[in-house]
Amino acid sequence: MGWRDRYGRWLQVIRLDFLGPVGRTAARHYGVWLIPALVLTDGHADLLERQVALMDPHAIAGRLDRILAGGTGGTGVSGMAG
Repeated sequence: MGWRDRYGRWLQVIRLDFLGPVGRTAARHYGVWLIPALVLTDGHADLLERQVALMDPHAIAGRLDRILAGGTGGTGVSGMAG
């Protein structure tokens, strides 16, 4: 099952060029200082999760499942080495 099949009802993927003006503004707003980065927001553009560095697709799916289940407990911010 692909991302669109699993999360398409709740998820919209937007890719930003962090070197362009819109991407730089978004990076400052969401506190992204390194790329690659994954930023998850709600429908009001409020930060739910920010991940700096590469992430395993299964870890992303787990985080999305927790957010959709209402189990975030607030803004999560983390970084992964490697």
